Amino acid sequence: MKQFILAIFITAGLLACSSYGKKVSKDYLEVYYKDGATKEDAQKTLDLLFPLWKNAEGKSASKSIQLTKTGDTINFRMVIDKDKLSQVEDETFYAMSQLFSDSLFSGKPVNIVLTDNKLKAIRTLVYKKAETQDDWGEKVTAGNIEVYCKDGFSKEDAQALANFLEKDMGSPANVISFQVAKDKDQFIFVRMVSSEEKAAAVDATVFNEMATSISDNVFNGDHVMFELTDDKFKVFKTFHSNPK
Repeated sequence: MKQFILAIFITAGLLACSSYGKKVSKDYLEVYYKDGATKEDAQKTLDLLFPLWKNAEGKSASKSIQLTKTGDTINFRMVIDKDKLSQVEDETFYAMSQLFSDSLFSGKPVNIVLTDNKLKAIRTLVYKKAETQDDWGEKVTAGNIEVYCKDGFSKEDAQALANFLEKDMGSPANVISFQVAKDKDQFIFVRMVSSEEKAAAVDATVFNEMATSISDNVFNGDHVMFELTDDKFKVFKTFHSNPK
């Protein structure tokens, strides 16, 4: 998994110090624990990481982890090569954080703290819960059109949109995902999953006309902002229906 590629950036061991806490260890990997983190926490972490960070081609370099707690939040501190830090994307660390939260700590927040070889923090990535499909809203379908509705948008209106799109798009053979929502000013947003490459190949007027058609046929002429998104409904381009 991508989040474990960064094991090669973790440097060898800690400088000797008595303040790191108690530890559990196996071969190349040591996990310290203190300030509310327990031996059980450390052992579960060791058991998870040991096979994943082990070098299958030879002896693995020593690696050090420390677990502490702040309230219900776990601080996962690891010694890392600062010079190589720019080679790892933030999303890799956030993926680690979510995995540890789910797999080790019963959903509790896990901050990733990157440190020098004295466990002095270089950078902290504060836990952010990964968006799940549950966050997309309630789903309705019409053929291979699926529409998620959220932010106070009714299922009835979402179903009307799904029915219109299924007919307007000629009953597509593959699933196409949409999301419909309203902001605090009651503006309507219709989002469609696509890609920047596909969008670049289509003239912008096509999307403006699609927004206008949705406005006229589903929402009684109300202004529609039509947005293209990635597969998690993160917007990368916005179009508008044409006013009457």
